[in-house]
Amino acid sequence: MAQIYVEVEENPNCAYSPLQTFQTLEPPKTATALVVPEVSGGRGAHAVVGWGSARGGSACPVTYARVTDSGAGSSLLISGGDFGIRLKPLGDRTPWKIGAAGQWGEPYMLTDAAAAVTPIEGETSG
Repeated sequence: MAQIYVEVEENPNCAYSPLQTFQTLEPPKTATALVVPEVSGGRGAHAVVGWGSARGGSACPVTYARVTDSGAGSSLLISGGDFGIRLKPLGDRTPWKIGAAGQWGEPYMLTDAAAAVTPIEGETSG
């Protein structure tokens, strides 16, 4: 099994997160953005991008893979850049940026392993 390391230091997008290591159950995939059907604390589908430190904070590829999770057996890990990931309701046409209403950042996301995520704007293998 391969591993994914997630290390996100405190930044304008999200608070500090300690280094996390996840064992993969499948090869990781990358995409420009994803549609996630349900998000904790949100209603309905959301778009997710990776968020990196380039230009003081900007969208970057997002990585996703099924991973082992001691609490649930397995989960879908969604991770991004060195500033984490950024989310907004699907259909929100507001540009990705810190401080935009309806958007928020997270270091990473664990969701149901069976979640039907959909890549947007292309997909590449990781």
